[in-house]
Amino acid sequence: MPYSGKDDLEVVVVGAGAAGIGAAMRLAAARVSFAVFEARGRVGGRPYTVADALFPLDLGCGWLHSADRNPWTRIAAEAGFTIDRTLPAWGTQSFDLGFSAEDQDAFALASRRFHDRFEAIGPNDADCSAVELLEPDCRFNPLLNAVSSYVNGVELTCLGAGQQPLMPIPASTGGSLKDTAP
Repeated sequence: MPYSGKDDLEVVVVGAGAAGIGAAMRLAAARVSFAVFEARGRVGGRPYTVADALFPLDLGCGWLHSADRNPWTRIAAEAGFTIDRTLPAWGTQSFDLGFSAEDQDAFALASRRFHDRFEAIGPNDADCSAVELLEPDCRFNPLLNAVSSYVNGVELTCLGAGQQPLMPIPASTGGSLKDTAP
């Protein structure tokens, strides 16, 4: 039903793609008042197949990535689609130019340690700032800060006490996690 503008809303969800639908489902389960706004005349986001012709024609995305964790994988499998379960290469560096396999492993460990400290923050740690979660003198702190800036839109050093990144730095950067100091 189109939004009438008469209700007070707690949340507005922009986009009725996979993320928007997922957010709406969680908001509904939590009994939060919300509205979903979609610019197109349909919901579903990128995946869109026209089945009116002799053969189905994909007009949206040609593939769904990250089958190892993509919630649409189950839906596609139930619909009879073949699923390529090859792990995505998001965390794999194409070449070791300037960032050796050993450095990649060391950065992955530094990232994992930062992520673990981030996850361990409790409600009584409101005075802890994100930059304090970095290991002192870790050679990868500038890279961790750069990744956080990319993911969160703000440097770790700009977050004050009690403010944490919207999303922690991805802990998986490829390679193996060896128990070596960065």
